[in-house]
Amino acid sequence: MQVPAHRKVLICWVYHPAFGHVVEAIEAAASVIQANPDAEVSLVLAKAPGTNLLQYAPWVKNCWIIDPGSDPEAQIKAVPREWDHVIYPVSLFYEPEKWYSGALLTCNRLLMQHLRGTRGEQFERAGVRHGVPLEMPAFPQVRLKLPDETRAWAEQHRNGSGPVFALLLSSSIGATHAPRIGMWHRIIRRLASDHLNAQFWVVGTSHRGRFGLVSERGRRRQIERLQHLGEVRLLLDVGLERQLALMEAAHVFVSPHTGFAFLASCVGTPWLCLSGGAWPDAPLGNTPFWFSMPKCDKFPCWGREKLECRIRRRLRQPVACFDGLLSQRLEEISHAATQLASGTVSFEQSMLNWQQRSTQLGIDSSRLFRLHEFLRQTGRTLSQ
Repeated sequence: MQVPAHRKVLICWVYHPAFGHVVEAIEAAASVIQANPDAEVSLVLAKAPGTNLLQYAPWVKNCWIIDPGSDPEAQIKAVPREWDHVIYPVSLFYEPEKWYSGALLTCNRLLMQHLRGTRGEQFERAGVRHGVPLEMPAFPQVRLKLPDETRAWAEQHRNGSGPVFALLLSSSIGATHAPRIGMWHRIIRRLASDHLNAQFWVVGTSHRGRFGLVSERGRRRQIERLQHLGEVRLLLDVGLERQLALMEAAHVFVSPHTGFAFLASCVGTPWLCLSGGAWPDAPLGNTPFWFSMPKCDKFPCWGREKLECRIRRRLRQPVACFDGLLSQRLEEISHAATQLASGTVSFEQSMLNWQQRSTQLGIDSSRLFRLHEFLRQTGRTLSQ
């Protein structure tokens, strides 16, 4: 008897060139595999930081990288035309002009003209272009596979039996969307006070530039002073693979909202996110989390930012969510760290806690997209 061929699936995730969107594409591939183990999943991605992550995602068979700003039509010709299923992001289904630049829209339209899904084409779980949609669970487990020797390298940095907190101090958006170093001093002191023998690993990069921790003169020296607080180790500039291993070895990952932080959930480490700014947070990997949200009726504030925060951004100062409003959350942050480090909180409990706190803070939950997706999937409502 002839064995049927594997279904070939192409996920086209040509979106803004950001680390987090690459992680979302990897998650989408994991979702397809979870529900369709016989599938062979490949990706088309925009040229962006983080595409080298695919070497740690063995469930992705192939990947084509396209630069939307450099003759995308010629690049698209290299992508095989026929697939069993072709999948696009849900953002292309709902008001794409709102989320995509002109170059990205053009590139995606060219892809839609070029590609053909013989069994079906769809926008994730939201809509079908034609044919039969492929099942895609909303919150699949995602676990990147790291080499054993790299994981052993990370484990050797443990010192004692206390909880390990990996800290990413900055955001790819810049200094306006991350705590000041002085605020990090307060956070570390509070966590050290409440968690016996706690260790703190500062990860990331120290180079200047948008994606580095150092964006102005003297910031490196400020970061180095964190070591005076006790069990703080600077583990910067060790490369992507070792950073992933440090994340995996930690009990909790603490950072502001930034795409690189999405990776913690993809190595099984709970993410304690210092939420704030324009964008809603994204629970990934079916991993426990805690989003410490500001008491601000505009959050998440894309398209409706307060005048005060617009002025702060122009002055290159942290917006209110990461300044005065963050200082009011130190007790909550320490409580969340205790809960996550205990290993007793499930992903579902994390989602329900997120729902409860957003209601208590008066946050417009309709803007928390992944929370709505969870509520639809589980048959709950915002009030439950």
